Amino acid sequence: RAFLAEAGLLRREIPVEKELVGGEERPVAYVEFVLPGIILMALFVNGIFNVPSAIVLTKQMKILRRYFATPLSGGQYLAGFALAALLMSVFQVLTIWALGYFAFGARVPLLRPEALLYLLLAFGVSLSLGFLISALSRTFGTAMALSSLLNLPLQFLGGLYFPLAFLPGPLRIVMALNPLTHLAQGLRSSLGLETVSFPKWIGLLVPLLWLLVSAVFSGKRIRLTEE
Repeated sequence: RAFLAEAGLLRREIPVEKELVGGEERPVAYVEFVLPGIILMALFVNGIFNVPSAIVLTKQMKILRRYFATPLSGGQYLAGFALAALLMSVFQVLTIWALGYFAFGARVPLLRPEALLYLLLAFGVSLSLGFLISALSRTFGTAMALSSLLNLPLQFLGGLYFPLAFLPGPLRIVMALNPLTHLAQGLRSSLGLETVSFPKWIGLLVPLLWLLVSAVFSGKRIRLTEE
């Protein structure tokens, strides 16, 4: 600082470029912008890590045979597992929201109907991806490797932590195919925190396609029988 001042290059006022985001006429704090992204990240991690690790590990450790010695069927097991994952996800969302509200002053109204729709869709996508990884994995190590392979690219190219409006062309194509991009923008748009880059029907269609394709493929390939 002293060197710049002596050279006459230090400015008292630094020009700052601003860009307005959001659909509501009020300032949007970064903590309000990033909080929905962290909530989606929690749902996503819960689906692609916890779901396959639990299913594949119980199969690998020969625990499922004890479940299926009872009248419990494979479909009932998966339905119960999905319900347990839903309850855990609700607890995670409420905890993260409460932390943002009370610790950082983030006023994010998650109880809006459209916001709840995107949260439910995000849970469905993450759960179907978890089942898909379970169907493709024969060992716990394989499941964790596939989960890690999906995790970082989809998260950081999904706009969970920063806007993606100025990405280069090739990355924008990846962004358009990424379900987290549309879930993050849709959720923030429903909360008045961001303007979506794609039509709303595309923002719903892309995650739904991921959900349906993953669910159909995993439904045909998943094996709950122990080898």
